[in-house]
Amino acid sequence: MISYFLTAREHTSPAEADAFAEFRAELARIPLLRCAELHRPAAVETYHRDGAAPRAAMRLVLDSIEALESPLMPGGRLLNFAGSALWRHVAGEQMTQQAMLTRTYRPLGHLPPHADSEETYSYLVHYPAQAEDFNAWLRYYVSHHPQIMLDYPDVMQVQVFTRLDWCDAMPFERVSYMQRNN
Repeated sequence: MISYFLTAREHTSPAEADAFAEFRAELARIPLLRCAELHRPAAVETYHRDGAAPRAAMRLVLDSIEALESPLMPGGRLLNFAGSALWRHVAGEQMTQQAMLTRTYRPLGHLPPHADSEETYSYLVHYPAQAEDFNAWLRYYVSHHPQIMLDYPDVMQVQVFTRLDWCDAMPFERVSYMQRNN
């Protein structure tokens, strides 16, 4: 599974809920899109005090790299949507983008969460640094971290995302974070 992250660079107040709903409906029109998670910031104080959350972040989930690249190219639905007034209102004009491979871990007996059926919360993390030995880092991380997180009450799933290369014509800055978690 492929995850495509788009994160607003602006830290202004988020758009109103109606605009987010309209934005979500437009994302749902992207061909071959499995799901779209549109995140609004929450007022949460974390232990590392890394500043204000971005006004919007999203994760688009697709089955293959081809399904991802098609809407990002000239004439593609997502590229066209990224130039719209609705996009600028909800997400802003300055964003970062990154495509990543998705690894999903769930507690035994839990069904996948359904974002549309109930309000859920995510804590998105990215690792901008580079590991000295990425293979050793990742092997250790995926064999230990998901189980630690799944032991917390009410955690429905843990996802670990790692870099991959992709083609696009999107007008946004690319980032190459070593890893992300959700």
